[in-house]
Amino acid sequence: MAEWLRTFRRGVLDSLPENLREKVVVETTALLAQALRDEEGNWVADYVRLRFVARA
Repeated sequence: MAEWLRTFRRGVLDSLPENLREKVVVETTALLAQALRDEEGNWVADYVRLRFVARA
């Protein structure tokens, strides 16, 4: 999860002061672990891609 955050949330992390970036990654990973790790410790992330067309 930490590497995912560093890769896909880089823009958000780059906006933080450099001395806080790693702390944010570590704390975020700890918070997400409660919801996104299975009984064996594997990370599980799901998502739904919504596609639609807006018409006036």
